[in-house]
Amino acid sequence: EEIREAAALVPADRLLTETDCPFMAPEPFRGRKNEPAFSVFTAARIAEARGEDLADFATAAYANALRVLDQERSLVSDTATIFDKSKTPTTLDAPIPTLELLDADGLGQYAATLAGTLREWSRGKKLALNVTAGVDAEVGLAVLRVEQTKGTGSFHTATLSRELAEAVKRIEDAVTTANGSLVYLRDETWWFDGPVIYIAKPALRGRWTRTAALNDSADVYAEIQRSRQPSA
Repeated sequence: EEIREAAALVPADRLLTETDCPFMAPEPFRGRKNEPAFSVFTAARIAEARGEDLADFATAAYANALRVLDQERSLVSDTATIFDKSKTPTTLDAPIPTLELLDADGLGQYAATLAGTLREWSRGKKLALNVTAGVDAEVGLAVLRVEQTKGTGSFHTATLSRELAEAVKRIEDAVTTANGSLVYLRDETWWFDGPVIYIAKPALRGRWTRTAALNDSADVYAEIQRSRQPSA
């Protein structure tokens, strides 16, 4: 009963259905071997709990599944073209994709995935982000500047030197004032300057994949929500 109550409260764009194949077949097939085709009966019970027409619920769940599959395609592609080739180079002098030095344009896929994922998770899916990328090849550092905007978001590249100097100054200020927050994650540095988020990490392809963007989206979203909590 608690599961049905929870299903009634979950937003429509967050729901998927599944079966516990080959176990736990739903009614009216209890005792039989479970199979994916039976997920329609799970969907029917969820639609009933939500007071929705089954066809409408199924349409929404199908759209949700397609978004998940898009993410899965990104993960599979990164694994095949970047991570696997880096773990098993064919020769001693073969290039290692994860260690490839990126320029600012090379952060475009990461930026698009990060912005798109955060938009999907936002209320009403209306969040738009301007993302600016800069790379200092000499020190091997990449910085991404993410800022909420009205209308349609965009991706830009910029010279890093001046922005990096200003960003480092803001880090120093954030440590000593209550107006900013500094977050260390692994060997990355993230900091929040009002409505702007900076992400800095090595300018290596393996650190700026779509897979990394999906993982970082969860961290960014969690930090945004945490920052909105009232102080104790």
